[in-house]
Amino acid sequence: MGWIKLSSLPNQKLVSDNKVIEYWKIEEDCVWHQGRKNRRADVDSFEIRDEWERRFIARDQRAIYHGWSEVKQAERDTFEVLGDGYYRDAKTGFYEFETSLKPLKGGAAGDFRYLGGGYARDAEFGYYSGKALKPCTSPLTLESVEADSFYAIDESNVYFDGASLKTVDVATWQLLEERGYSRDAKCIFFGAKKLPRADLESWQHVKDGYSRDESRIYYWHQILKGADLDSWKPVDVHYSIDAKHVYYFGTQVEGADPGSFDIDSESKASDRFGAIEYGRRVKPA
Repeated sequence: MGWIKLSSLPNQKLVSDNKVIEYWKIEEDCVWHQGRKNRRADVDSFEIRDEWERRFIARDQRAIYHGWSEVKQAERDTFEVLGDGYYRDAKTGFYEFETSLKPLKGGAAGDFRYLGGGYARDAEFGYYSGKALKPCTSPLTLESVEADSFYAIDESNVYFDGASLKTVDVATWQLLEERGYSRDAKCIFFGAKKLPRADLESWQHVKDGYSRDESRIYYWHQILKGADLDSWKPVDVHYSIDAKHVYYFGTQVEGADPGSFDIDSESKASDRFGAIEYGRRVKPA
């Protein structure tokens, strides 16, 4: 992976697969990006990336560009692509937001490191998707969790998808085999959310986002209110039933009959009273 001359591409253009969007082109002895002319770019030395970033990231003999805009803070000769929207030069970390490439909040804080899974850090901040992790007060201890890239950990916090697991005991925290679940000495977590009042001794994963302990049924981190422990069972990834209720994700489907309930497709179901879609009764046409 590296840089390729825009002038070396067929018709000196990079277009989308459906030929609708012209990401880059040379025309009228100028470089264009999506219909906007870059008057400052040097045509002869202009290069784009040879992978996904080539839609927006480019350079010439003098500067780095994001689309039609020069990234004035970026040092051209040491600029490099890291992954997950992160970039860096010899001094500064950058992140690609929807319409721009900007220095990270720490600026040229030093000790910048891309950790993987959307996480990065410098001497001042930890980051997820380019945004500073507010609870991260010791960024130099921030590391991604190799077994699951959604997670990262520092000396005081565990993060899932950029959100901190509140009340977590870092010293005893561990991933569980079931994806998305973890625990410490006192709590079970799904993602960044704690399963309320879960009993660690009797808790077990059932299927997909369903789990249970001796007193409660859970969908993700929510208790299935009113669920009968003896008769409850999952039907598929979306629906579960007990002797009296039908649940869509973690919510009761009002008026649904579990005895005649049947799944038609991923979102559609029915009972003796009629059709149900996305957990709601479908009114007759």
